[in-house]
Amino acid sequence: MRKAFTLIEVLVVISILPVVTLALSRVFATFIRDVPRMARVAERNITVQDMVREMRDDLDQAVALPDAFDARRSDGRTLLIQLPDGVVCYELRDGGGVRSVLDAEGQNSRIWTFPEAEVTWSRWQEDELAYAVEIQTLVKQTIRSKVKDKLANSYVLFVQGMGKGGAS
Repeated sequence: MRKAFTLIEVLVVISILPVVTLALSRVFATFIRDVPRMARVAERNITVQDMVREMRDDLDQAVALPDAFDARRSDGRTLLIQLPDGVVCYELRDGGGVRSVLDAEGQNSRIWTFPEAEVTWSRWQEDELAYAVEIQTLVKQTIRSKVKDKLANSYVLFVQGMGKGGAS
């Protein structure tokens, strides 16, 4: 009955230990690098989704999607939504978006910051009357100088109370 390890057993364990440590360090390095990177992507996507959710809520109450209001025009970077009590303007700016309530007393704004994310929209219309907005979102992730598109989404939000081609 032995009470200790032999010298050969100790040397074998000591020689195997660096190989195991090297393999585990690569696994841990991957987690340490990739988990924060994906957390940043998820955080940016949550911010973009917050803006889309606010747009959906405004479109649920909307009565129209005007082409212009108060020297502003709806286009690929600006979206005007006519609510029963005023007009809401969404604008895309570098690295984010802004929601402004346009009225005679001034503007109430909400700002979203989403760097490395992309939001585009286009109005669906028939006979010069817009009845829906198509929104496309994605988050860009840079890995070793390569840009990858992550979490791409597409939405079609209809103006409530309007049928296709006119008010109902």
